[in-house]
Amino acid sequence: MHDGIHMDRAGIPAAAICTDHFMDTGQATATVWGVPNYPVIYMPHPLSTCPDAELQAHARRVAGQVVQILLTASVE
Repeated sequence: MHDGIHMDRAGIPAAAICTDHFMDTGQATATVWGVPNYPVIYMPHPLSTCPDAELQAHARRVAGQVVQILLTASVE
């Protein structure tokens, strides 16, 4: 979250991806940095134990969201 927000503020498009385990933390971080509606893509937790094929499937499912965020989001 922190990195994405700061990259966006520097004019570098970013898409934050977190696991759903960190949903509350991500929302709190965005709020603290003044962008409570910062777009975040949440994936199922944990990812570290996913087999490669499952991880690739997760990535394919969110790819469109990543592109949409990169093309449209901006931090105020």
